[in-house]
Amino acid sequence: MKKIALILMLLFTFCTVFAEDDKPVQTPAEEKAQLENKKKAKARALEDDKYYTSQERRELAELYMSWYKTKKVNEQKAIAQKFLRRYPKANAAGWVQLNLAHISPRQEEIKLLKQAIKDYNDCYYLNGVQVGALARSRLVKCLNRIGKKEEAEKYLRELKESYPTATDYYGKFFTEQSSDRDAGEEKNE
Repeated sequence: MKKIALILMLLFTFCTVFAEDDKPVQTPAEEKAQLENKKKAKARALEDDKYYTSQERRELAELYMSWYKTKKVNEQKAIAQKFLRRYPKANAAGWVQLNLAHISPRQEEIKLLKQAIKDYNDCYYLNGVQVGALARSRLVKCLNRIGKKEEAEKYLRELKESYPTATDYYGKFFTEQSSDRDAGEEKNE
């Protein structure tokens, strides 16, 4: 399991290392929270041992990595659906659900984000980003973009009340971010 966790961590680090140049400065509280979140992420990832054999964990890591080998959306969707069917209890299932939401049209994205909250809330990216908090943050933005301000406010309230120390990819608190920070971002329907 340690090798697979290391492979997944290296893959995730490789995929996010390019964003380091634009990384905002963290406060000491954010640094501390991010370290705690990384510990929680590691513990959650180790729970995969309860559900899957070492062979299955290797297969799920390979399937997850295959996501990055293709740039075709239909192939990515097929990989994600296969992963979620085969490994629904894996920590990485939360990542896959968010990846699938990200490449989907707006209405489907909203549905998939809500499903991520329901089914994968306790999953973590290995950098400490909690799937449930990230899904809520994205959902707030999606709902605001389509004019569902009251529903967006509900999820923003949940994010602030239930996840005050949740950090994003840059180690910044989600609760400190504007709910419409990237409202100008367009989505292909």
